[in-house]
Amino acid sequence: MDYLTLVQFMQALRMVLDIIIVWILIYYIIKIVRGNNRTVQIFKGIIFVIVVQAIAKYFGLETLAFLTDNIVN
Repeated sequence: MDYLTLVQFMQALRMVLDIIIVWILIYYIIKIVRGNNRTVQIFKGIIFVIVVQAIAKYFGLETLAFLTDNIVN
């Protein structure tokens, strides 16, 4: 019984650690983007490519999906 609660504790600790790391990454990304106009333009471009990629995959546009996959990679 103690082993099961230890496993559950470790899983909860991993989830909390995962959330903390993601929040730290988001904080620093926002901090970098807010400080530089060129970074904002690059970020907008990346978001645009990801949106186009999602639309291409949703509608089955294979050539466009292939191109956006290569751009993202």
